[in-house]
Amino acid sequence: MIPDENKINKKLGEAGKSSYIVVNIKIKMKYNNVIIDLKPQPVLQELIEDLTNKMLTQKQLLVDCGEHVSPQLIKMVKQDIKLLDEVIERCYAQQELIDLRNEQLIGLN
Repeated sequence: MIPDENKINKKLGEAGKSSYIVVNIKIKMKYNNVIIDLKPQPVLQELIEDLTNKMLTQKQLLVDCGEHVSPQLIKMVKQDIKLLDEVIERCYAQQELIDLRNEQLIGLN
């Protein structure tokens, strides 16, 4: 709704009135489609992605190393992959705990 049209005409003139109406309509339209996402974003997501990329890199290294690599190097890479996999699982479990705690806090409020 336009506040007192006479006041707008006196302050802004006819061109200012049409500009006011257009701006006012755009602002109203801009906020009609606002969606508020209250779901907490994963805190550890970036860490999980980094660890996953590191693990995939190690797996690719294992595939690409071929038969001329020492068995000890292959063993070390396999141990790294296993360790990264365990750490990623722990990060997922920790993220689930964080999510549960946040849900409880939202429920209490």
